[in-house]
Amino acid sequence: MPDAEEAKGARRAFRVPRVVDNPAGWGPCELPEKFTDQPYAPFNKGDKLGKVADWSGPSTFPGRQQMRQARQGPQFANENFAYQHDPSDESFHLVDTATAKPANSWGGGRGRGRGGRGGGRWGARGGGRWGEQDKVPEKIGGNNRNLQKARQQGLRGKWNKTRQAAQQGMRWSDRPPTRIRESSIDVRPGWQVLEQVNFSDLQKVTWVVPEAQDVTAYGVVEAFERTYDRITPKSEKALQAAELKPVWAATASDDPVLHKLANAPGATYNVFATDAIMAAIMAAPRSSYSWDIVVTRAGERLYLDKRGDSPFDYLTCNETAHEQGEEDKDSINSAFNLSQEATRINFAFAQQVLTPDGAVKFEHAAHPLSVVGEAPTLSSAGYRYRSWQMGDNVKLLARTQVEAVTKGKQDEDIFLSVHALNETDPKVFSTLDWRQKLEAQRGAVLATELKNNSYKLAKWTLQSLLAGADLLKLGYISRVHPRNRERHVILGTQTYKPKEFATQVNLNVPNAWAILKAVIDMCLKLPDGKYLLLKDPNKPLFRLYDVSEGGIDDDDDDDDDELGEQNEEDDD
Repeated sequence: MPDAEEAKGARRAFRVPRVVDNPAGWGPCELPEKFTDQPYAPFNKGDKLGKVADWSGPSTFPGRQQMRQARQGPQFANENFAYQHDPSDESFHLVDTATAKPANSWGGGRGRGRGGRGGGRWGARGGGRWGEQDKVPEKIGGNNRNLQKARQQGLRGKWNKTRQAAQQGMRWSDRPPTRIRESSIDVRPGWQVLEQVNFSDLQKVTWVVPEAQDVTAYGVVEAFERTYDRITPKSEKALQAAELKPVWAATASDDPVLHKLANAPGATYNVFATDAIMAAIMAAPRSSYSWDIVVTRAGERLYLDKRGDSPFDYLTCNETAHEQGEEDKDSINSAFNLSQEATRINFAFAQQVLTPDGAVKFEHAAHPLSVVGEAPTLSSAGYRYRSWQMGDNVKLLARTQVEAVTKGKQDEDIFLSVHALNETDPKVFSTLDWRQKLEAQRGAVLATELKNNSYKLAKWTLQSLLAGADLLKLGYISRVHPRNRERHVILGTQTYKPKEFATQVNLNVPNAWAILKAVIDMCLKLPDGKYLLLKDPNKPLFRLYDVSEGGIDDDDDDDDDELGEQNEEDDD
């Protein structure tokens, strides 16, 4: 019996099974042979186990999401492989072998990120870079062909340039080279910089707007032809070439009327300028191109002049636009050719809309330039000589200009400042087509012009305020053909009150007067001599140079001699 019991105990003895230790992680170290070549769905240790395998889902994730999605674990493309809580053990599900649409495909959804539904960079419906709709269908006809063409063109404007740069192998940090603008005058090595003023320091200064005093007036102002207010893009009218000589008004130091008023008994004026010079300084923070003003200090007097050969009288076109036109100087859309075109259009429009019927003669009907023997065929314009008291030490006398006159409801004279905006090539500058948008969306057209010509519109507004004009008349002029800069048509006109228009263009008039006051105070501290106030061509600032040594150009000495002779004649 003892032998039988010992044998029975030996059969019941506990045997320790083989234990596999995996120090590198959880699970067996080796794959058993019975599980070889079997489908397997990976899962995390903390996840609830669903089905055994999901061979219908994507094996990899595209692009940058591969590592991130791998860390997050499997994403079940077929919902039958996900864990489902079912209290009934009798439920049974068959595996759905239908191919499911990958959830993370680049072409899926209604557009990702900024693309959205409208066709962002990766949007499927908008024809993005990798969207499914970029695939050309086998049959394209009618409107679908145009739609496909538009989709193939992709994004336009700034985003299209970025896309092209990426296709050419450029990096995201690569940018087109910055265009270097030319200075309005060559700065000589001997010129000394006396002051440098950043425009950022002038944006918050303010000054009480002084009240203007009318001193005298010269010239004849013709009436505005009201039929031009009824012109629309559907009833456009050809712009005629001007027959009269443009008014290149004399600068302050060459104006005989200013000299006469300055030397009158009891006169206390000590600063002399024109409305164009004043407006250029007052709106300086909006300027992009270079310009310069000659500052002459003679005793107690200060003269702000333009140079004889400077482009100061030429209007700019799309100066503050993002698209700066073509760099080729021979192109009709270069900055120089656009400036000449805009100046010619502005003068021709201001003369075409006038009629001699109802003209108003000022106190002195003769043109002020006729005093020094200028041709009598000068264009019509009225000149108001006005003064402003700016503090205790500044009394400014300036010549201002109005272009037209009309009658009010009570038959009173209403003076107008007339200017023209010109459309060039909408495709080059990415602007609205005036023929399509001007009549229905005139506000949008004006907003685009304000963005592209902020400095020019601000100067026109300030000149209207300085001249005491009651209304500001703007004409919309367009090319007959975008590639022809010689022929133009009038598409319409629009009238504003200068004060209200200043609000629309976001022009801070007290700030503009403060900028002018700061420049005048800076120049009044200078000793006698000649100086140059230069707007930097590539930076938002201007510099004050001492050009007394050697002068600005060869004609300055002759001009100074003529100015001295004129002063002697006035004194006699």
